[in-house]
Amino acid sequence: MTRRTLGDRLMTNAERQARYRTARAAARPVLHYWRTTDRRSRAQRWRDAVAELVALQAEYAQ
Repeated sequence: MTRRTLGDRLMTNAERQARYRTARAAARPVLHYWRTTDRRSRAQRWRDAVAELVALQAEYAQ
């Protein structure tokens, strides 16, 4: 990997860091979204899924 230059000379670490920070500040901010945690037990989630499937079967049978 080649070293980055600033004009005709190599960039110092401080110059490289300043360029990086300037570019990051100009970029769009990144938004992080957290999924809500499902607090139900595995057995409860299973019962809820089976109930949903039974309800769908009954709806489709009509």
